[in-house]
Amino acid sequence: MRDYTKAEAKDWAREKFRGLENVLMPSLMEERFPDGGSTWNLDEEGIRHDVRMCKKHGFFMTGAAVEGLPWMMMEYLVREFWEIALDEAGDEILIDAYVSQNTFDDTLAAAKLADEMGFDVIMLAYPPFQRFKSEQEVVEFTEAVCEQVDLAVTIFATHKYNLERFHSSTFSPQLIGRLADIENVVAVKLGVINVAHSSECFKRYGDKVLLNAPYPEYWNTYVPEYGQQWAGNGPYEVLQDLDHLYMVDYMNLLIEGEYDRAMDIYWKVFEGYEDLIRGFLDYTVYEGNYNFMHWKYWSWLGGFNGGPLPLPLAKLYEHQKDKMKAARVKMGLSVPTDDEEFYVGKSRYGVKTGATMAD
Repeated sequence: MRDYTKAEAKDWAREKFRGLENVLMPSLMEERFPDGGSTWNLDEEGIRHDVRMCKKHGFFMTGAAVEGLPWMMMEYLVREFWEIALDEAGDEILIDAYVSQNTFDDTLAAAKLADEMGFDVIMLAYPPFQRFKSEQEVVEFTEAVCEQVDLAVTIFATHKYNLERFHSSTFSPQLIGRLADIENVVAVKLGVINVAHSSECFKRYGDKVLLNAPYPEYWNTYVPEYGQQWAGNGPYEVLQDLDHLYMVDYMNLLIEGEYDRAMDIYWKVFEGYEDLIRGFLDYTVYEGNYNFMHWKYWSWLGGFNGGPLPLPLAKLYEHQKDKMKAARVKMGLSVPTDDEEFYVGKSRYGVKTGATMAD
């Protein structure tokens, strides 16, 4: 349960945000009826399994992310997904409610729901159908959400909001500074993915708000030089398994001042990182989208549930899966053998085959 006041949110975050945050996506399952009909529901055991895996992978926080339909059509799905995640998390891991909706009203409704349900933090994204006329409108939008909730707010500052007409960086450092002044804005994820942009933000505002450059090649500079102490949310489990917590160890060693040991890990996974992140993530991110089905497959390769996601989704091809597996093998990571499990999810695959589901 939340143990800070709104006025204490920034100090609370500086104490709690240490390490890596990954992404928790819902798993769906098809339920068939005797008359031949079927329906789709959340796979509760699959979601609980994934929360447990987030803990075992060493993440201090996971972002519960659902995007897609208008709020009136998906509130029930989000509420149930968040309830399951919060219950399984307990006090062992923070759950970050990812608030990404199509309008201001839907954004506010999702933020209020997260507040009512007892989340400690939300990550606020701006609606794709909100055409801001000025940076001042972005500030007013953010203030209006933050004023109506008592929980900590992380801002997702990215190129995806079409704010490039106000500043060539696509999300101006000055705007980030203004958002950092809001009482319960505790952190900013720097999603512009530009060294000059990130460096300026750290230099100007690192003492006002926790800043997070999410890409691993930034951390060996920003952790020791600027005091970055967390990164995420991202699918970092793609670069580790339970026997090799490469990404978590890399960040934690940098935070602890063990630079040489941290860099030994980075170069060990560098080639696989280039194949996986650069090869499959970047081309969609720069277009303003995410290939979530690929993310889900990545997490399954790392021991998570897998299983269907809400549509729409980019398609996953066999040659892509082969390349992903090969990259993991090159890093010395485990690779599952039966892809059928991915398509139904670990929990449902056990029901289908009679196998025992293991963490």
